[in-house]
Amino acid sequence: MQDEIYTENTTLRAWLAFTVAILVGGLLIVLSLFLANPIWQGIVREFGSLFLVAGSGGVVWELVVKRAFAREILALARLPASAISAGIRDLNQNFYEIISWESRLKTATEIDIFAVRANTWRSRYHDSLKNNTNSKQCVRLVLPDPEIPGIISQLVIRLGGDENSVRNDILTAAAEFKELLGDRLTVYYASSVPLVGLMRLDDLMVVTFLSHGSSRVKVPSIVCERGGWMFDFAMSELRVVLEGDKRITVRGDSDGVQPSTDRPRE
Repeated sequence: MQDEIYTENTTLRAWLAFTVAILVGGLLIVLSLFLANPIWQGIVREFGSLFLVAGSGGVVWELVVKRAFAREILALARLPASAISAGIRDLNQNFYEIISWESRLKTATEIDIFAVRANTWRSRYHDSLKNNTNSKQCVRLVLPDPEIPGIISQLVIRLGGDENSVRNDILTAAAEFKELLGDRLTVYYASSVPLVGLMRLDDLMVVTFLSHGSSRVKVPSIVCERGGWMFDFAMSELRVVLEGDKRITVRGDSDGVQPSTDRPRE
């Protein structure tokens, strides 16, 4: 839909510019006929012809040649138009290299994290999280509810171990994130298990597939940006978790994690 609107706006602007150029060029040519001075007559006539040629050439370039050229570039790059409309910026099998996490964590003002534990990520970027001086930064961490037995049993199958260790891992993740981020953090416990990992840093969303096995394997990740349908889908998934039909429990604890009634940021 957004691509169609953009195409319509571009076409409208091209035809508008073409019309203006034709009118100006035609008026100049007509005006040259009434000039007595042959030098000025030639100058005005040439300018009129220039407007006519530029207008015609511009509309042909904008509506035909440039779009054909863009399609050819995409074909050579083997990047389908659907990837462009999805807003996909990159794909990588290494989650930690897909974006510059340190710089993004430093500048982002809105961060959403929906994960099971994010243990390795939290440990890897410990200093970036703890030493961040961005006072405007707000982080929402969504973890599976450790007090729902059905969720814990699903995670035991996926992660291995026993129910106590999985439950403790979730509580430890919440406590350690709180220690790193302080008042910047709000923790949500959701009544669902993540099907994919979601991390939003302002206008960027990192979507990470989760392995169904208990062994560590490389899993693909996708970076998409606001304006594409994939970003919109990921945001809708966050809304489902945060304010949809599924029950959301936000609990305070001794580490200072307080309930919150804020709604999902767009």
